Amino acid sequence: MSILSRIPIPRAEVTGRPVCLLAALVVLFSVLRGLLSPPGSIDLSCAEGRYLLLSGEVLSKETTANGYRLQLGHITFMEKNDGNSSPYKTLLEKLRKRWPRKGRIRVFLNGPPDETLPYSQKPDQADIYRACRIGSRVTLSGKAALPEPATNPGQYDEQKAGCARHIYMKLSDVTLKGTDQRRGSLFLNALAALRLSLRKGAELVFGSRNSALMSAIVLGDRSGLDADTRQLFQDGGILHVLAVSSLHVTLLGLALYQILRRLRQSFLVSALASGFLVFSYCLMTGSSYSAVRAGMMFLLWLGSQVSGRTYDRLTALGAAAILILIRQPLALTDAGFLLSFGCILSLALLEPVFSDIWNPRHPLSRHLSGALALQAGVLPCALWFYYQTTPYGILVGLIVLPSMSLVMFFGTIGILAGLLIPLGSFFLTSARLAGGPCGYLLDLFRLLCQIAQRLPGDVIITGRPPVWKMVLYYVFLLSFCLLIRLPDRKTFLKNRKKIRILHAGLLLSLFLLMLIHQKPAFRFTCLDVGQGSCALVEQDGLTMLFDCGSSSVKDVWRRRVEPALKYYGISRINLLFLSHADGDHISGAQELLSGMHGMLPGAAFFQQRLRPEDLQTVQATQGQQTSFAQAGRAIPAQQVSTGQTGKSIPEHQVPKAQVGDSTLVQRISAAQAGGIRVGRILLPQTDVAPDESGMAEVIAAARRFNIPVSMVSEGSEFYRGQLHLRVLSPSPGRMTGSDNEDCIVLSLSWQDIRILFTGDLEKEGEEKFTRAYQDAALFSPPQGYPDINSRTILVAGHHGSRNATSEAFLSLVRPDLVLISCGRNNRYGHPAAAMLKRLEERSLPCFRTDQDGAFCLRAG
Repeated sequence: MSILSRIPIPRAEVTGRPVCLLAALVVLFSVLRGLLSPPGSIDLSCAEGRYLLLSGEVLSKETTANGYRLQLGHITFMEKNDGNSSPYKTLLEKLRKRWPRKGRIRVFLNGPPDETLPYSQKPDQADIYRACRIGSRVTLSGKAALPEPATNPGQYDEQKAGCARHIYMKLSDVTLKGTDQRRGSLFLNALAALRLSLRKGAELVFGSRNSALMSAIVLGDRSGLDADTRQLFQDGGILHVLAVSSLHVTLLGLALYQILRRLRQSFLVSALASGFLVFSYCLMTGSSYSAVRAGMMFLLWLGSQVSGRTYDRLTALGAAAILILIRQPLALTDAGFLLSFGCILSLALLEPVFSDIWNPRHPLSRHLSGALALQAGVLPCALWFYYQTTPYGILVGLIVLPSMSLVMFFGTIGILAGLLIPLGSFFLTSARLAGGPCGYLLDLFRLLCQIAQRLPGDVIITGRPPVWKMVLYYVFLLSFCLLIRLPDRKTFLKNRKKIRILHAGLLLSLFLLMLIHQKPAFRFTCLDVGQGSCALVEQDGLTMLFDCGSSSVKDVWRRRVEPALKYYGISRINLLFLSHADGDHISGAQELLSGMHGMLPGAAFFQQRLRPEDLQTVQATQGQQTSFAQAGRAIPAQQVSTGQTGKSIPEHQVPKAQVGDSTLVQRISAAQAGGIRVGRILLPQTDVAPDESGMAEVIAAARRFNIPVSMVSEGSEFYRGQLHLRVLSPSPGRMTGSDNEDCIVLSLSWQDIRILFTGDLEKEGEEKFTRAYQDAALFSPPQGYPDINSRTILVAGHHGSRNATSEAFLSLVRPDLVLISCGRNNRYGHPAAAMLKRLEERSLPCFRTDQDGAFCLRAG
């Protein structure tokens, strides 16, 4: 809750809010601007991967976890002194014609070498960082790249976010050609140097465990936060405390203002001093949307104190919106902007109504009422951007938010004291003593988040809500609040109990409205994971993931796969197939399993059982040790194996102890990562022991979290309604000893759709596969569907390599569409020209994730 909302101000009637009306008009203008000129409409692809010579004015500079970063404006593309070849001249003409007037470039510089990775580090470019002063004009040469657009459902759209801030290009592999040392802003450079010194001091004062958190809280620098800490705070519902907002701005500004007033300084002197502090702090911390909004509102509050006028929170909020949207109209599409302004609107419009209804008298109940109003106001917006909610965040916030003032107080003192460390060890000890309480408070925050993580329902994944649901949500919520304001006071007090019941029912109904979504009858999505493979299949609530890895995208699970699952509202992967042990097929699964945590103590003692609707037929192969099942513990071979390949086991013959719906305790006690659980992992049954291959880490993690693992081979089948899965390879009689050739090859059929997953199958493996199935009717149209209506999709083997998807293999499969999962400009040259030529000769349509992004096929 904003501190300004608790500052006593004179009560006066606000007769009109013309600034709010003007802000609404500016918002309308921003919407129209975004519709007429959407992000990505400016085509700068001609510069992708090219080395450019350019000059620009340094607008900002900052340090990151991996190095240094500059932001350049007022860009001029320059000619090179190498004769200026005709292609480069043509490129310059296109860039000069298409470059936006306010366009900016983000420059990435290398940081100091990492001793743990000496083979992959580039030279430290701190000298370039120091030479580029804010306000000066510099000339740089570097490799251009465009901000990455979202190529998967739910993926963070770097291009869209960059366009909102007028950033249209990135520059790396930089060489400094010249700089104008006579120009530059002494004030801005002093702030940048101060921020760097404060960050270094925080590392010495708070140590490696808490320095990144304190830098994020006090300095607004979240670049040093590791993924685990970020995920912990996000699951705990308190990630917003790491962003500079009203809490940070008003604590610093209001503290100085009150100190000066107690020292009998005039209103004007106190306001100027505290306003200058807040203005400088916002600039130093990066001028985020929340910081600018909070700073602007605080400055207007100071103006009201000096002039003796009434401070109106909605008017101040409107003025801040006008300031931001006039400069950056596309900020209206940014999550930070919408959530920051949505929080203040919720406190201004909803919190008074909630307080009237529930009449909280205790400070804790008042905080709870405000937190509930805040959650209700921003819920649809948060679900639109993050696809999940954390119910326990309200309770965790009741302890964390009041404690933040102490964290800011001791943290600021500790970081400022860190500036005196070069003077002697005495100051280092003093700084650590001053900032000592922060360590205990941060440990408390971690503990609260860890407790919340292990409670049932800690993360509720809802998927992205449709627009009509969001509109309906706000119409009902605001209409109810308006109706509450209409009755006179006596009538309201007389019916308060009924109104409370009605209010609670409304909030619960609106939450269920956002939570419930219809599952598709069938959906197949081939995700773009760079140089790797990952395909998602959904069928009436059953979720299957075929491979999950990449060799070109770092943190592929967190950046590509997890957002897609949450975007679709998926919280459970029933079947996770890993075709073989290569990192570009399992790295995402390793990341998922490494981030898992248990939910309740003793979860491993609960034995999960299969659901009858998910187990219609179990197929076992000769000598197979585990069954191909949908979920739960693996059924021992002696219970299902018939000793004959291809013979089905009816459901009624499976022991009753293994059949039945899983209990509530079993569901809430399963291990999860970010709200996502795994039902069963399926690996290829090969001659190589899994513990001797790259699967060892996957198997160890699965055992640690009691996730059943099954080894499958040719003949394993699974039926569920109209869905039919059949494992075609590996086969005990066709082993080659190679992970690629002995990978899982899987056929999936649903109605008239057939999809063939081939992993990294190529050459020898393809030849053996073709000979084995050339006389089989595997790829004939499904029964009841004529050939003209059937659709066969082939996921090309080994990312479209030269030796994969041969003529004989294409003749056997007869696909209607070929999907190639490969990375953009990958070093392997996938897909190979020879392979593409084979498809072209057969007039087969080809879909490539490196060019077209994710492929999605939905039915029902």
